[in-house]
Amino acid sequence: MAVQNRIVKVQKRNRALVRFDEGLIGKAILRAATSIGGFQQDLLPGINDKMFAVCKTDEQLASFMADAVVVCLNGDPHHLIANFPPTIETIQDEVLHVLRSYGFQNTADAYECYRWGRHWMREGALTPETFMGNGFPQERMKHNLAWAKKHHVHTVEGVNEAVRSGKINKVVKDSLALYESSLDEAAAKVMARIHNGDKLRMMWVSGPSSSGKTTTTVKLTRRLEQHGLRFLMLNLDDYFWSLVEHPTDWINDRNYETPEALDIQLLNQHLQ
Repeated sequence: MAVQNRIVKVQKRNRALVRFDEGLIGKAILRAATSIGGFQQDLLPGINDKMFAVCKTDEQLASFMADAVVVCLNGDPHHLIANFPPTIETIQDEVLHVLRSYGFQNTADAYECYRWGRHWMREGALTPETFMGNGFPQERMKHNLAWAKKHHVHTVEGVNEAVRSGKINKVVKDSLALYESSLDEAAAKVMARIHNGDKLRMMWVSGPSSSGKTTTTVKLTRRLEQHGLRFLMLNLDDYFWSLVEHPTDWINDRNYETPEALDIQLLNQHLQ
């Protein structure tokens, strides 16, 4: 859609002024969507499906949302004054607002993950070698996809066929065997670091809801205990705020994925 833009300049983090370029917003949104496999990952029937019907490609969707960001920025009269241009951070906040308002939660999470990753790189807490794009381990994902294709379960149709043909039990058995071997590999890497003099104090197991974090932690701990190591397990589930204090998401549902859902101060106290 054609939108009117009256913003001329943008203030960078070093307070320098540069020309406002809407195209950069669209490219950043598209990169975030591409990193998770495209906007299709955020398709919500009855909520944003009409946008997919109108915008046939990811590029068109990114352009549409970039236009929406421009509309939001122009809605603040301060941004139209030469001495008060929007900052980079303000623009990024508006990008997240637009993405979540239209139901593109996964894309927004990818965008925000990359945004904060770049922030901690600027602060020196992360190096380019340790910062992995949007937090998605591409090589590991390719490896998992190759395994799924080998077992013909990389699509819903493939899984359904495995169930119908009675092959699903073998798929489950092979999957569990791969999982257990990966735990053996992780335990071996930990012990190798310790034998090389690394004073390992903490281990972190991360992942989305119901991904098996607790199970993995228990299984890995048991393997390492066989080598004489001792652990105290801290479970993030124990640090959620009570329901009355819990933040909600864009549809007023409780959001258990946001860091604000946790008592971070108590967690830090226990870690220390």
